[in-house]
Amino acid sequence: MAITALSLGASTRRRTHKAHKHNIGVQWKEFPYSDSKTLRNDITRHKANKHNIGVKWNRCTECDFESKDFGNLKRHFKSQHASK
Repeated sequence: MAITALSLGASTRRRTHKAHKHNIGVQWKEFPYSDSKTLRNDITRHKANKHNIGVKWNRCTECDFESKDFGNLKRHFKSQHASK
């Protein structure tokens, strides 16, 4: 059974809303970097995608389009600049 908003009690939904929208009842904890290469890569990717920290921008050679994700640049180039 999947957990949905309706299957949760009213107090749980209220607490979740306050935490997600207003940071009420949230305890922030420092997250030390781990020796795990996968975890470090995930953190690096998260910082780039969500906070623009350490971003490597991929720029289109034909126009002003830029993207953090190379796949998006390839899709853009194919749809906007490729010969048809």
